[in-house]
Amino acid sequence: MDVKLDFSKVNSAIEREAKKAAMGKKYQVSCKHCRAKVVVPVGKSICPACGKEITLTLDFNFHR
Repeated sequence: MDVKLDFSKVNSAIEREAKKAAMGKKYQVSCKHCRAKVVVPVGKSICPACGKEITLTLDFNFHR
């Protein structure tokens, strides 16, 4: 029985799941306005220390 794997499809599926998992987590960052350490999800949040907006983006630069 011959089994042929399409590794580009396997890699794409792994990358998709890794991105999905990373986007659903919260991250500890320093507020760029007041330097308070806060835990925020990806996207826009409000700093609880100073009330200013924090925008967290993730850069997915998968190497092939």
